[in-house]
Amino acid sequence: MASIYSSASVTLIASAGEDANAGLAGVSPMSRTGCGYLVAPGVRLDHRIETIGDNKVNTKYYSRAWTYQEQLLSKQCLYFAKDFVRFECQTNHYCEYEYIHDELVQARARYANPFLHLSQTRKSAEQGDWASVFGYIADFIINYSAKQLSYSTDRLNAFMGILDVLSRGIGLRFVQGVPIALIDLALLWIPAAGTVRSRSTSCNDNATLFPSWSWIGWSGMVDYKMVVGERDVQTRIHSVRLEDTSDTIYLEGRVQEISALWYPWTFNYNSMALSSPTKEPTQGGPGTLKFKASVLGIDSFRFHAGCSGMHHSSASRNSTINPTYTASLIEDERGRMCGMLHGTDDLAVDLFSRDNVYLILLSATTTGSIWDRRDIRRFEGKGVPRDLDLQYDAYDLEKPWPLFNILLVSTKNNVSERLAIGQIHSDAWE
Repeated sequence: MASIYSSASVTLIASAGEDANAGLAGVSPMSRTGCGYLVAPGVRLDHRIETIGDNKVNTKYYSRAWTYQEQLLSKQCLYFAKDFVRFECQTNHYCEYEYIHDELVQARARYANPFLHLSQTRKSAEQGDWASVFGYIADFIINYSAKQLSYSTDRLNAFMGILDVLSRGIGLRFVQGVPIALIDLALLWIPAAGTVRSRSTSCNDNATLFPSWSWIGWSGMVDYKMVVGERDVQTRIHSVRLEDTSDTIYLEGRVQEISALWYPWTFNYNSMALSSPTKEPTQGGPGTLKFKASVLGIDSFRFHAGCSGMHHSSASRNSTINPTYTASLIEDERGRMCGMLHGTDDLAVDLFSRDNVYLILLSATTTGSIWDRRDIRRFEGKGVPRDLDLQYDAYDLEKPWPLFNILLVSTKNNVSERLAIGQIHSDAWE
C-alpha cells in the first residue's frame, strides 16, 4: 500500500461519507444540501464554515484505521468534505474557505504531514539520539491506535504501509509494530481507557492474535507519556531475543556505564519469556520476546485499583484526542505511596493476590508522573485508604535515577503475559 499511495499523482478522498458507497459530496447528485440565503433571483450567499479542523476530525473517514495511511502516504489529496473541497499536499493546505487567515495557519500546522521530518529523524538515529527517534515513531503509533477497525486481525496490516516507510527512512527494523532495536522504549506504552486484549474473531478460536508485550496485541488507544519528552531512560534488560526470528537485539548503545558508587544494586536477573501463554507447556504465542531482567514478587506491596478517568496530555504532538486512563497506586510496607500502575479498566484488585503475578524491572528514569500533584489529587475519595501517605517527602526524588519503569505480568507455562505498566521508586524496589 505504501508504494500505491506514494506513487499516485493525487488521491481523491470522500471524507464526508459514512461508507464506501457515499460518493463524492458536491459531485454525486443530491450529495450536498443547499445552504445559505437567497439574496436575489439565482443568487445565494453561503454561510461561513466555522472550523476547518472540526470538519476534518469529526467524520467517519478520519476515525478509521485503514484510511490513516492514505492521508500520510499520498503526495497530494483532494478531500470532498460535506460543505467544501480541500486540497492538501505534504507542505501546504488550500480550501474554498480561506478567508480566516489565523484559522488556516493553525490548520496547516496541525495537520502537517509528519513524514516531512523523516530525513531529520534519520540524522538523529545516525547521531544516536534515540529519544528523538522514538518520540517521532511514537506519534504514528499513538494516532493510529486511536482509530477503529472492523476486524482486530487487521491491527498490523492497516499499519504496514507506514511501518514500511519508517523502516526504510530511518533504517530500523519493525517487528510486531515496534522498532525492535528500541524494544526497551517500545515496551513502555500505556493503555487508555477502553483498551482491551485483542482476541481472534474466529467462532471456534479465542486465541490471542499478537503478543501481549506489543501495543499491536491490544484494541484501543495507547500512549507513550512515560517515554516521550525530556525524560532520560536507561535500560535494565539485556540478552534480548525474539523467538520467531532468533535475532539478538543489542541495547548496549543506550546503556550507560553503571558506577557501583552511584548504582549499588545487586539484583538477581531472571530469564523472562514475554508473550501470550498457549495451551502447550513452556510455549509462548507468536512473537515471544525473551530477555533477562530483575523480577520481584508482589508480596511486599499493596495495590489500590479503581481510579479511572485520569487525564494526561497526550504524548503525541499531533493528536487531537485527550484520552483518559485507569491507574492503581502501589503502597509499600510502611503505608506510603511508592509507585503507580496503568492497566486496563478491568484490572482487579484480587489479581494482585495470585502467586503467578510478578513485577519486571525494565528501565530506570529520572522523572515520572507518579509524583505529579495533579495526578495524586485524583485519587482522593476514589477507593484509596485515607491513611495512605500521598506526600512527596517519603522518597528521595533527587537521587540519581530515582524511578524504575516496571511491568506487571502474569505467568503461565513459563511464559508471561503483560497486565500493566508503571513506575516505582528505586528504594522501594530494594
